[in-house]
Formats: sequence, C-alpha cells, structure tokens
Amino acid sequence: MPQPWIPEIDVTEALARSLIETQFPQLAPVRLELFGMGWDNTGYLVNEQFVFRFPHRQFAASFMDAEIAVLPHVAPAVPLPVPDPLFAGRPDGAYPWSFAGYRLIPGRPAPAVALDNAGRARLAEPLAHFLACLHVIPLEPVFNLGLDIDILGRIDPEKRVPMARAALAKVQQRGLIPDLQPFTAIIDDIERRHEAEQSMHTAPLVLVHGDLYASHLLIDASGDLSGVIDWGDLHAGHPAVDLMIAHLFLPPSAHAVFRDAYGPISESAWRMARFRAVYHACVIAAYAHDIDDEKQLRESLTALGYIAAG
Repeated sequence: MPQPWIPEIDVTEALARSLIETQFPQLAPVRLELFGMGWDNTGYLVNEQFVFRFPHRQFAASFMDAEIAVLPHVAPAVPLPVPDPLFAGRPDGAYPWSFAGYRLIPGRPAPAVALDNAGRARLAEPLAHFLACLHVIPLEPVFNLGLDIDILGRIDPEKRVPMARAALAKVQQRGLIPDLQPFTAIIDDIERRHEAEQSMHTAPLVLVHGDLYASHLLIDASGDLSGVIDWGDLHAGHPAVDLMIAHLFLPPSAHAVFRDAYGPISESAWRMARFRAVYHACVIAAYAHDIDDEKQLRESLTALGYIAAG
C-alpha cells in the first residue's frame, strides 16, 4: 500500500508556473520557490508575495473547492489572519483540479520556532479566542457556499478507537515513546464511555478548521500568533476536532486559561478533544519519523508529553 503522503500528481515547478502564468497573466513572469508539501497539497511561494496551493491527491480536490468558497467568509470573522483566496485557479488539460493563491501571511510554523512552555502558555488566550470566534460563525450561509459536514468521522469512537490504537502501535514500533499506558488509558476511557453513552460524541455542529495542530499555527518574531493556515479540512463538525489543539500545543498548566477564554466546554467535548489529540499526535509522530522531519517529530513528542501529563 503506498504511503498516504505520496502525491498522485507531481506538481512540478514547471507545471505550477504554467498554470499560474496562463490563468493569471498579471503575475508573469512568475518566480517560484517550493513553500511546502503536505499529505494533500503542494505549495509554492510566488513572486515573494503569494502562496499558491495545489492539491496533489484526488481526495483533497473537493476540499480545495470548499476552501476557495468559504475562506473569504471566515477571514473577516476571526481575529487572526487566515488565507483569503485572491486567485482561484481552474482545472485545465495539464492539471485536473482547482487550486488557489493567497497573500503570504508572515510568520513561521510553530514547530520551526520551538517555543518553550511559557511561550506556549501566553498563546492560550488568543488561540482560544480565535476558535471561539470561528465556532460561532453561522453555518447556513457557508452551507450555501458548498461547505460539507464531517464525512470522515473524525470523532466517531467506533471508527477512531481502532485507528488510534493502530497509530499508537506505530509509534511504539518506532521506539518513540517509552510508556504507552497514559495513552491506552485515554483510548480505553473513550471506548467505555461510548459503549455506555452512545451520544457522548455528539454536539451541535460548528465551523471547524479540521486539522488544527502546531504546523498550521504561524508565529511571528515576537512569539505571537500571526495566522492560521492550511484549511483543506474545513467543514461543519464537532468542536472537539479543533479543541484538540489545547492538548497538542499547550502545557497542561495553560488549559484553564484556554477554557476560560474560549467559553463553556463540556467535559465530554474536552475528553473527546484529548482523545483526538492522542490519535493525531501519534499519526504525525510516525509520519515525521518516517520522512526524517526532526522539527515535526520533536513537536509531536512534545504534544504526547503534554497529553500524558494532562
């Protein structure tokens, strides 16, 4: 089985330049620099001003369409910069999917900054405030723009408990964490509660980022949050999908500040967010290990340490 981060289409510099110059001639001659490559998209910095993202898997193509339609509605409603698509690219003969270009948001992804506990704790309040604003955006207008509900069952225990156990096993196989007990206890607890209370993973739908972890937080030179990027998983879902960032990114000592700033969070949602964080941190830790990404691996292991201590 191929690794999930292997592109189905290689979005080369030549292909990206051709697409951009053909569809947006005002940007020609295009100067390109590879900006990043994730599981779903390839990004290029264009003319030192814009970031263009190209899906490189069929799975991500529909998500790009939603991102282009919905992010202009999100941008004015939240207190941190988010990518606001200025250029909406269309499929053509050489490339089968939509793509988008955004003005560059200054800052570095959090794993590249290596914040200490104090630096992270001071971000608890603005991070919570950002999510509180995102999660109260009315859904009806964005549904009309093509937003979908969660089709992946991101917090469905019947689906995610086995996936979490498998992800934890991969981390163990790679020798990345010495003690699995704190994480198996969290997974076991969610499984028991789900069996006893089938509605424990339900909540009113909210607009969620969908993949909020350290790599999608930008940090400026002063150590402040400067933006939230990579909205390819944007959907209407359970708030716990985003609330996992508190467990992934913040030391447990900052959780009370986060919860106070966000507003009421049920204990059920908080537990589900922690469970989701276990699964996500294990997946990213194994991925970072396999591609030899030291910064992302360090961040993932820090997250697992926070979860174990929390």
